[in-house]
Amino acid sequence: MIPRASSEGKAPMAWRGDPLPPKSLPLGVDGKPDYTKIDASPVSKVLIPAFRKLLAEEVGKDLLPGVPKDNFDALLKHVRAVNDDNGT
Repeated sequence: MIPRASSEGKAPMAWRGDPLPPKSLPLGVDGKPDYTKIDASPVSKVLIPAFRKLLAEEVGKDLLPGVPKDNFDALLKHVRAVNDDNGT
């Protein structure tokens, strides 16, 4: 079942807090988002390590040194760290 459009008559948008279609964010058996499709993308294999390196430099260190550099979930950890930093 796809959620109805918001009261404004527009398609649902996550940033507005609208409910999203159930297949918009696949979940693993543990209930956490499943990023395997993102991790498998050839574009992601190039861009995720580049962005993660830049974010790690901003944070001051790689927060997950043992995790592969092209792991999207690890990239998000760095995004959250930069976002939570004062002055950003």
